[in-house]
Amino acid sequence: MKPDILQFGVIADCQYDAFCDESNLPGNRYCVTTLNKLQNAVEELNQHDLDFVVNVGDLIDQRFENFPAPLKVLSGSRSPVYHLVGNHDFCGPGHEYGLRPREDVFNAIGLKNPYYSWQQNGWKFIVLDTNEVGTIEWMPGTPEYEEGAKVLLEMKEAGANNARPWNGGLSEGQFAWLEKELQTELPIIVFGHHPISPDYGGNCLNYERVRDVLQKAPQVQAYFCGHEHAGMFDVFVDLPCLAFKGMVETKDETCFAIVILQENKIEIQGFGREESRVLDRRNF
Repeated sequence: MKPDILQFGVIADCQYDAFCDESNLPGNRYCVTTLNKLQNAVEELNQHDLDFVVNVGDLIDQRFENFPAPLKVLSGSRSPVYHLVGNHDFCGPGHEYGLRPREDVFNAIGLKNPYYSWQQNGWKFIVLDTNEVGTIEWMPGTPEYEEGAKVLLEMKEAGANNARPWNGGLSEGQFAWLEKELQTELPIIVFGHHPISPDYGGNCLNYERVRDVLQKAPQVQAYFCGHEHAGMFDVFVDLPCLAFKGMVETKDETCFAIVILQENKIEIQGFGREESRVLDRRNF
């Protein structure tokens, strides 16, 4: 049985912050006006017959109290919206991690579990939590935080260029869950927040293991993520890995995408800064 054609919207790195002073930016992150771009994206996506929309993380830049505004905008979507968590979603004031239980963030965006899957129209979709290992999700003093800090220190001492506090990884439990989820005859799309290819300083902490697991499962047709605001594309052996561009990065020009899953190809229709491209399907 061939899977049906399916299409969905993708939004990456909105990073809204109502307290941001855009007149005195240290960089190019327009965290207030990004809300307008999100509204425009939802309005455009509503003009298309989409099966769902995915937010690939960093809906806010910092401060838990910023969640309601972008969530209200996304509630206007005609299509169901699926969320995953990015590192900024856990940032308190001053981009400090570990100020509140991670469950508060999960509950705010309606996640029963930070990693999950679903099946639709002959496809399987897997959402990963690439913040689970490290110091992003956990409050200081917890065993998970202490273990994550140890992992980061050991990686830094070994010279890993992605050993940074804003990067996280998958736990052993999540890897075991992922291996079971990959045991299907359906074609699969995998979503995460952090990139896994090419080698890059913003990658998931255990990106080499993640991409090996995914590449060895020929059902996996692509890995889609955010985190790298400039966008990034690579093919690891034969696995397409695409980081969508960050919405927050420019003042006026938006970026989001529609992904069209077809029998022999995957079409990316980019809007604004996001590039359009066609990906080859993997055989299995």
